[in-house]
Amino acid sequence: NMPGLDGVELCRRLRTLERHKLTPIVRVTGSSDDNSVSQAFAAGADDFIAKPVNPTTLHVRLSGHLQKMDCMKEMERVRKNLNRYISRRTRTMMEAYSITGILQLPEQQDACVMFSDVRGFTQFSQELEPTTLFNVLTSHLAMQVDSVYRHGGYIDKFAGGGIMAVFDSNQRVAGACRCALGIMDATQSDDPGRNQRMLELGIGIH
Repeated sequence: NMPGLDGVELCRRLRTLERHKLTPIVRVTGSSDDNSVSQAFAAGADDFIAKPVNPTTLHVRLSGHLQKMDCMKEMERVRKNLNRYISRRTRTMMEAYSITGILQLPEQQDACVMFSDVRGFTQFSQELEPTTLFNVLTSHLAMQVDSVYRHGGYIDKFAGGGIMAVFDSNQRVAGACRCALGIMDATQSDDPGRNQRMLELGIGIH
């Protein structure tokens, strides 16, 4: 017994916390009537077990819910990674197709495309040891990807030391411009950890 708080209300409050959105909740209670069951699931419970509890049954059900939670977390991780490389519109179409099996017809859409390129990349690559070159480019490209994602775009392709990014939201032009300015500022920074002072970057927006 919890003074002033029953199991249903506790479950409801837990579900309002972001860190417990996917946490498995199994309500164990002596009340097994239809109303108690309905209240438990309406509050966000994943399962309902009436007392007395069989330890084996409890273990099996909890194991199943924990596996489900792990799968959902992995799906969310994949979703976040996909957000970097496909547009929201494409993602929405894919999600709808997975449910309905019907693929939305193509439609014309305005978009803003941003290109970046390391000037003198061939000479630049010949002046560095392979490991150093790899580390510099990896850090530099990661910075560009983060900027694109932060300003509402997604990556279409990588090319050498540059990228091609697409912005197709209502704020596509402003997003592409802010992204480009952010990349230029980061490239011209004096952060020795990135070695970006060694790079001369060109950016075009169409």
